[in-house]
Amino acid sequence: MMAGTIPSAPGLPNLIKQNNLLLEFYWNEPFDNGGTSITSYEVEITRISDSNIQSITVINANRYIYSSAALGFRAGEEYHVRIRARNFITKYYSLFGVWSATSTFYSSILP
Repeated sequence: MMAGTIPSAPGLPNLIKQNNLLLEFYWNEPFDNGGTSITSYEVEITRISDSNIQSITVINANRYIYSSAALGFRAGEEYHVRIRARNFITKYYSLFGVWSATSTFYSSILP
């Protein structure tokens, strides 16, 4: 049996770029992967105006672009973003990792 635990929380999501078409952000990897490799990240994006929550899985990256092509993105809105790392243990044993702190981003209303 493989030893391991859940990974620690990833770093706070940081904004790279924002405009009326997208929010692009990244996060630092957790300081502890729990003993097994990180397999993916769960990104939770909440639009504050109507509490719409989207959960996205990001594989092999620690950045994400939430764009107007993505279902639910709107210009001129406030969004909360948080991240949690997934590894073998969280994927196959129905355990959940620790969420990062939440960042607040605003999409632009200007083109």
